[in-house]
Amino acid sequence: MIYIYIYICVCVCMYIIYLDLGDTDISIGDEGAMALSVMLPSLTQITELNLHSNRIYDEAAIALAKTLPALVSLTRLNLADNCLSHAGVTRIAECLPSLPAISELHLSHNECGDKGVRMVASALALLPELTHLSLETCGMGTRGAKALAETLPSVPSLTHLNLHGNRIEDEGASAIAIALTSLPCLTSLDLGENNIGVEGAKAIISVLSSLPALTRLDLSWADMGGDNASALASALPSLVSLTELNLYRTRIEEESARTLARAIRSLPRITELSLGCNRIGAYGARAIARAIPALPALKSLSLDECCISCEGVCAIAQALPSAQCLRKLCLFNNDVSECGAVALSKALPSLSSLTHLDLGQSNISDEGARALAGVLPSLHHLETLDLRHNTLSDEVATE
Repeated sequence: MIYIYIYICVCVCMYIIYLDLGDTDISIGDEGAMALSVMLPSLTQITELNLHSNRIYDEAAIALAKTLPALVSLTRLNLADNCLSHAGVTRIAECLPSLPAISELHLSHNECGDKGVRMVASALALLPELTHLSLETCGMGTRGAKALAETLPSVPSLTHLNLHGNRIEDEGASAIAIALTSLPCLTSLDLGENNIGVEGAKAIISVLSSLPALTRLDLSWADMGGDNASALASALPSLVSLTELNLYRTRIEEESARTLARAIRSLPRITELSLGCNRIGAYGARAIARAIPALPALKSLSLDECCISCEGVCAIAQALPSAQCLRKLCLFNNDVSECGAVALSKALPSLSSLTHLDLGQSNISDEGARALAGVLPSLHHLETLDLRHNTLSDEVATE
């Protein structure tokens, strides 16, 4: 019956310009999408169409593709997180040239595959207004990445490029790196959780200085081995507008962490810094601690699973009072121990904005837990405290 509901809403609002059916409690499914495809030609004023997370399959997507060209004013199309294969994505891509005003295209979390991505890539040259392209977790491999790289220079106005969670390897990453030099307006680049090795990461790092407008950079899971960490450290100071940096699981070792920490000090606008799942160690942690006072806007610091000893945690703790904006601190699976917990308990009262503190699996014993518990009343905004998998007695755990 969902299609009846859609029909009534559309009939009542024939002149709507925003149609948002995404992320609702009830997915419209194929039946609703088919019904919507019949109604779209009468909604020529629509500028934004959001069908995110609606369990739409290929057949309904093909029906939508036939009527989408009627939406001559459409600027934003969101079909992310549906059930489209390359066949459905191909038909959507084929209709895109009829929508030259499109500025945002979201197809993430569909099974586009290389075939679907190649069809989307072929349409880019006819979308001169495109600013946002999201193809996260869509099964893109080397062929898709190379096809996309060939046409990205035709959309120099692009500000957001999201290719997170695909199967892009060195060859594809190197091709994308070349294309990035033609995107001077880019503010957000997400290449995280791909299969980018040393050579691919090296290529991406080599072009970062040509992206001065970048505010968000996600290179998680890319290999920073070899000279890559040092090269990245050299490139970071040129990214003066950077606010978010994600280097999660990038094979950063202790010495390279120290090099990167020195570079991060030149980025005073950083609000989110993720270095989790790297072998940062105590010396790396101390270097990061020295960088914290230079990051007055820092809101989130993730150092989970970084092989940090209690001495390193103490160094971080001593620097925390200078991070007045900090809301999230993650030290999960490090050797916080009693001395680290006590040091943190002394620093935490100065973090009046803290909402999330993760100290799970950190070798915290009863005395450390008691020290932390003593300062909890001063953390008025704390919403989440994770102390799971520590060595607490039943007595302390229930206090």
